[in-house]
Amino acid sequence: MTPSVVTGISIASFCLASGVGLWLGQILPQKEWSRENQELVKESRRLVVGIATLSLSLILAWATTSFNERQNEIENSASKIVGIDSTLAKLGTKANEPREMLHSIVTKGIARIDAIAASGFGTEETRKGIGINKLQIKILDLKSETQADEWLKSSALALVKELAQYKWLQFSGNNGSIQSPVLIIMIIWLSIIFLSYGMVSPLNWTGAVTLLVVSLVTSSVIFVILDLDSTSGGLIQSISSQPLKAALQQIDSVRVN
Repeated sequence: MTPSVVTGISIASFCLASGVGLWLGQILPQKEWSRENQELVKESRRLVVGIATLSLSLILAWATTSFNERQNEIENSASKIVGIDSTLAKLGTKANEPREMLHSIVTKGIARIDAIAASGFGTEETRKGIGINKLQIKILDLKSETQADEWLKSSALALVKELAQYKWLQFSGNNGSIQSPVLIIMIIWLSIIFLSYGMVSPLNWTGAVTLLVVSLVTSSVIFVILDLDSTSGGLIQSISSQPLKAALQQIDSVRVN
């Protein structure tokens, strides 16, 4: 499910829980709503609020780490691509074909990243190979006339091997690292909190609007977490082909010169 859908479900769950709480607060007999029982509800709520706060903090840190890893992966890929082209260029004209293959890989990679950003992994565009293995074979086939050539070829192969480990070059990847059971449990915990708030809230417009606003704010936190964790769509662009486009421009400028 998309972050927007989960956020909508969260808002509905929190509002429903608040409404049920308001209803229970009115229909419960006075003897069931004694001061001792109210204190019990408040203390239980504090416990659940503490657990939910800690869990949300951990999930937010998890999502932020995932977001940063994707950003760093593309930036590191761009630097390695420039390094591969620069290394192959030192081998002279015999490396022209591998350099052309590298140019094609970067072009296809940009299209793949744009497809991932639009629709996530698992689409037809992301299942197509872009030729990284063929590039390795082509570099291996280069003849080394000197020790310097052999060193340059080994260096290029090492960089290509490192580049091949990145997820945007693979046939599959994760659209998000946060699993559905974690979200379901978190929404249940937060719904219990809103249920308890509804039970002690006065049945008037001020209480109802306050619960609605807090529901929206809490749901917005869930939306930000899921948007950070998601590879596709959303308000936060978690994966961008811009570093590869910059690398491609640099490669092209070197070839022209």
